[in-house]
Amino acid sequence: MNKNFLIINNVLIPDLLENAISIYKKDLDQYIRMIGGNLVCEEVGYVWMIEVNRGEIDADTLRTLDAALYKNGKELTIAFLPPDGSTNMIVSQFFMTEGPKPSLKSWVNELPEWSGYTMTFEEVDAHD
Repeated sequence: MNKNFLIINNVLIPDLLENAISIYKKDLDQYIRMIGGNLVCEEVGYVWMIEVNRGEIDADTLRTLDAALYKNGKELTIAFLPPDGSTNMIVSQFFMTEGPKPSLKSWVNELPEWSGYTMTFEEVDAHD
């Protein structure tokens, strides 16, 4: 089964395993309590949120991802499959709201292997 369904700035994030990614809509609606006590909802829309826990990552993949995450400013172009069963990729602009903080796990062939590679992205523009 092909598990490659997340692309960040033209870098394919390979083989995401079960529970390694969470994609969901974040509601931006605002609730306001009026003077009379009524609660009113101002409908603003939603943005896509993507949380990735890559877990273990080798030095080459880490280097490739870091180059994609930190080039050309703060906005990232991300393509992903939505969690509604659709086979059509969604492409949009995102900000990285939480960057990776990997920790050294071990050494493989004199190269470091990292773990705890997690990142969170929030879509720039809201949907109605």
